Amino acid sequence: MTNTSQLAPTQPIEEKSYDTIPYGSQSIAYTHPARMAAVAYLFGLTPPNVETARVLELGCAAGGNLIPLAHGYPQARFVGVDISGVQVAEGHTHVAELGLSNIELLKMNIGDIGADIGQFDYIICHGVYSWVPEPVRDAIMRVCHENLTAQGVAFVSYNALPFWHLLQPLRDLLIHHTAALEPQLRAQSARTLIQDLTQLPAGLGADILRNEARLLASQPDFYLIHEYLEDINHASYFKDFVTHAHTQRLAYLSDVNVGWTLPETFGSQGAELAYRHGAGDLQQTEQYADFIFGRRFRQTLLVKRDNGERIRRVLSVDCLDQLHFLCCSKISKQIASTISTPMRQAAQPEVWFRRADEAVVVTPESRLATRALEYLAESPTAHLSTFTVDELVQHSAQSSTWTSEEKSEVAEWLLDMLLQNHVEIYFAPIRSQMLSDKPNASSLARSDQAHGRRFTANALHGTYSFDEGDKLLLPFLDGTHDCAALEAVVHAAFKAGALSLSYKGQALNMNDDAASAVREYVQAHLQRLESARMLS
Repeated sequence: MTNTSQLAPTQPIEEKSYDTIPYGSQSIAYTHPARMAAVAYLFGLTPPNVETARVLELGCAAGGNLIPLAHGYPQARFVGVDISGVQVAEGHTHVAELGLSNIELLKMNIGDIGADIGQFDYIICHGVYSWVPEPVRDAIMRVCHENLTAQGVAFVSYNALPFWHLLQPLRDLLIHHTAALEPQLRAQSARTLIQDLTQLPAGLGADILRNEARLLASQPDFYLIHEYLEDINHASYFKDFVTHAHTQRLAYLSDVNVGWTLPETFGSQGAELAYRHGAGDLQQTEQYADFIFGRRFRQTLLVKRDNGERIRRVLSVDCLDQLHFLCCSKISKQIASTISTPMRQAAQPEVWFRRADEAVVVTPESRLATRALEYLAESPTAHLSTFTVDELVQHSAQSSTWTSEEKSEVAEWLLDMLLQNHVEIYFAPIRSQMLSDKPNASSLARSDQAHGRRFTANALHGTYSFDEGDKLLLPFLDGTHDCAALEAVVHAAFKAGALSLSYKGQALNMNDDAASAVREYVQAHLQRLESARMLS
C-alpha cells in the first residue's frame, strides 16, 4: 500500500501514486463522442453536433484519449482534468508537438470543478469511478449534472458486481504479497507471484486464480499497479450505480454498446430468466442479466433527468436516418451466414426497448436483406469507412430510387445487425482509406511516431501500437511516395544492417538478393496499416 507518511500533507495519495507511476494514456474507442451521440439519437434524443462540441474528460491522465479527438475535430473544444501534475505536463508536451489550440489540460482535483470551467456537451470519465473514494465518486456525478448541457451525454465506466468479486481474491493476494514494498518494487514482486499462480494445478479456488493470473501476466506494470494494487477499487452493482446517478438528477440512457444491454445478446435461456424476474422493470432486468451472464465492467451513458424523460425505448427504423454505420470487422462469407436471424426482444414489450409493433421482420428469405449482406461481405470499405442507411439501400435495391417499404426492409435488418454487435453506430462520418498507389498515413500517427511515442489513435479512436516497420516507413507515408520508393527505404535499411528480413521461412543475410523479401515486407506492413484503419 502507499506509504502515506512519506507524502507531503497537501499532496493527495492518488496524486503521489500517479506521479510516481503514470498510467498509460491512450485512446479508448468507445469514449468517442460520436458513439455517445449516436446512442442518444437512437433513443430519440437530440445530441449536440460532435464536430463543434465542447468535451470534458475527468481523469484525463496525459491526454492520450482526448488529444487525438482534438486533432480530429479542430472546430470542437476539449478540456481534460487530472490530479497528477506529472501526467498533465506530459500531455502539454504532446499538445505542443501537434500544435493544437483547441484543447486545455488542467491539473485539478475533480472535487474542485465548479461552474467556472463551463458547460460541456460530452463528459467522459473512463477508469476513474471505481478507483477513487466516495467523495470523488459523488463529485463525478455532480459534475456530470452541473457541467453538462441540457442535451449533453456523459460516459462513466466502472467495475461491475457481482462478477468483479471473482477478481477480488487475486487482488487481495497481490496486495498482501507486496504490502511492505516501495511502489517501484511492487510491480516486479507481484509479477513474480503472478507467474507462479499461472502454474497452479486444477482446483476450484486455484482455477480462478490461475485463469485471472494468466490474463494479467501480459499487462504492463502501470495497469498492474493501478488496477490491482491501489488502496481503492470500488466495484458497483448496476442498480446502485443508477441510484447514485439519480441522486444527482441524472438518468440512465444505455450502455455505449447498445447490443450489450440486451439479455438476448448473451443467450436466450438466460435472457428469458432476466426478463421474467425483471418483471417489466428496466433496472431490475439489466441487474438480473449481470448476475446471470457475468458482466464485470460497464460503460454507462447518462443524461440529465429532464432529458431522460424524452428517451424513447421503442426503436423503429426512423431512428437510423441520421446515423453512420461501420462494420466492426470485415464480414466474411462464413460470418455472413450467421447474421440472418432477427432479435426477439419484441416479445418483451415492457422492458428495456423493443421494436415498434409494425416493424418489418427480416427473414433469411428477404431479397433486399440478402443483397445488403452480400454487399457488406464483398465491400472492401464497409469496415473502413461509415455508410448510411440510404447508401446501403441504394446498393441493396441496385437503383438510385427505392420505395419506403424497401428502405424499411433494409433498415430493419440493419437494426438487427446493430443489436447483434456486427455494426457500430456514429453520429458523424468516420473515414479511413484503402491502400493507394501513394499511401498516406494519418498526420497524427506520423507525428506521434516521429516524437517517439509508443502508440497513437486510428480513425475509430482505437489504440494503435507502433512496431519496427512503422518507425521505418511512417515518415514516408505522406502521400508522395509510391511502393517502389518505400521498397527502396526498406532495402537500404536491410543492407545497412538495421533491419532483419526473411523469405519463405529462411533468414537472409546482407549479401542475399532481398528484392522479393522487401516487396513482401512492404506489402504486409501496408496491409496491416489498412486493416488497423490507419490510412487517410
